[in-house]
Amino acid sequence: VVGYGLASLLDQLGYGLVRVSWVAIGLLVFLAVLLLVAARRVRAWVSGDRPQEPGDALTMGRFVALAKAGSVFGSLMTGGYLGLAAVGLDRVGTEYGRGHVLWAIGGALGAIAVLVGALLLERALQLPGDSDGEAAGTS
Repeated sequence: VVGYGLASLLDQLGYGLVRVSWVAIGLLVFLAVLLLVAARRVRAWVSGDRPQEPGDALTMGRFVALAKAGSVFGSLMTGGYLGLAAVGLDRVGTEYGRGHVLWAIGGALGAIAVLVGALLLERALQLPGDSDGEAAGTS
């Protein structure tokens, strides 16, 4: 809603449609890949499949913060980019409008990838007996 509102306001003030850069999309995809790699490493540490020592509590706490921030950021950016795409839908018949909508959808897909990576990292951080969010062994 905020992305749609801001883009619509800027368009009505005469600034045109907000451009989405390929650099922004590339950075979102890069962040998603980093989150997926972190999820894979954390899953190996938590399950004990890794021959090294498991991660210490501070490192795991940082991964929790990264996962939470990534999920909030990914969801906000997805909504923002979808709002930008919605503003340009009435001009999709023109080359300018079509390019705007396609780039905004690309940004939304990159943000969805960040969201998925962050959620997978959150899931990897769960302890084996911790399916409902409570610590294993507690009632």
